[in-house]
Amino acid sequence: MNSKNNDIWNSYGCSIEHFLQDEYSICREERQYAVFLYNILRKYRSKDKRNGNNRIINIFDACSVPSEAEIENVFYEATLMRDFFERNRRMILGDKDCENMKKRLLQKTFSPSVSKPMNQDFSFNSKLIQYVKGTDSFISYVGEENNLGHNEIACDELSDDEKRTIRHMMNAKPDIAVIYNENGKKKLLFLECKFESAECSYESGDMQSDIQWKIADFLCRYCLKGDVDISDKMEEKKSCIVKFVRKVTENTNKNPNEIQIKELIRLNDEIFA
Repeated sequence: MNSKNNDIWNSYGCSIEHFLQDEYSICREERQYAVFLYNILRKYRSKDKRNGNNRIINIFDACSVPSEAEIENVFYEATLMRDFFERNRRMILGDKDCENMKKRLLQKTFSPSVSKPMNQDFSFNSKLIQYVKGTDSFISYVGEENNLGHNEIACDELSDDEKRTIRHMMNAKPDIAVIYNENGKKKLLFLECKFESAECSYESGDMQSDIQWKIADFLCRYCLKGDVDISDKMEEKKSCIVKFVRKVTENTNKNPNEIQIKELIRLNDEIFA
């Protein structure tokens, strides 16, 4: 490369130092900026730390986290459905003895030696099938208690679209999940983060935010019942979209869910200074 071309290259910040710098950052990976957002939500989880800090308040507003809420937990790309399924499977199909159960929970793999018929009250799969069908009546599920994101769903009462919805729910990983406490009530909120890309849709016609809302609703109904409710910020049965942008535009006021990437970078530099 001659010196003239090299000067042009450098003038546009084409070096590793500019990979994460400001609005002209080279990085286009939304997961990188989602990690920065995760750090901010964790750092400023207490409302006392946010008071008077408009930079932080604006970011929390973009995430639809209520201003008076206390954040209790933040999870990054959590495989919630798969992990809740596996815990349920081990506890129900495993040895009921407490000490043996603890050992099973620590194993990397778990395959019951004997397949047992699953009672409606305990079967994760039966509850998931009921949820997708929209019924409280018993639905017979034939087969082992397997991860329905990877195994054939042996239920003749399900349509092909319903089976696809179940697989999408079992495989989806919300970018960020937040549990916050508002007025003494715990709420579950999912954030789908986007940067220079549109929201994806599945072959069933569901959007990412549709599937994520169903995950939150299912977990709050069956696994977190009485402990955590689905956030009312997930309006129209969708998770909340957060858009990372390079620059503030005239549309920002119309789209309060936008966050500048340079602000994410700067706040993380301050957190880890």
